[in-house]
Amino acid sequence: VKFFKNLVILKFDGVDNINDIEKYKGRDLWIPREEGQELEEDEYYIADLLGMTVLLEDGTEFGTLKDVMETGANDVYMIDSKEHGEVLLPAIRECILDVDIEKNIMTIHLMKGLI
Repeated sequence: VKFFKNLVILKFDGVDNINDIEKYKGRDLWIPREEGQELEEDEYYIADLLGMTVLLEDGTEFGTLKDVMETGANDVYMIDSKEHGEVLLPAIRECILDVDIEKNIMTIHLMKGLI
């Protein structure tokens, strides 16, 4: 592994010709969870967030987290809301109040102007 600017460059055992690895360019790389990077507090694997039930701070069900857009500043959660359709919510402390991986529940605060 080499780090170059904002890129990670990998060298795979047994693959010495760049033409042999080109077919994997742009593909996802999956690793066993136990070999993943240790997460800091309030950091989550995207796979653990997908499908989460999203509740408003009063406990009302708001929707389901369908996808995460990774942007430069902060992630944006795409929530499928029965009442509002697709809602984009910035993954910031002011909006994301709690994430309970074990219960598969995220509690949010909707700031004015988000829907």
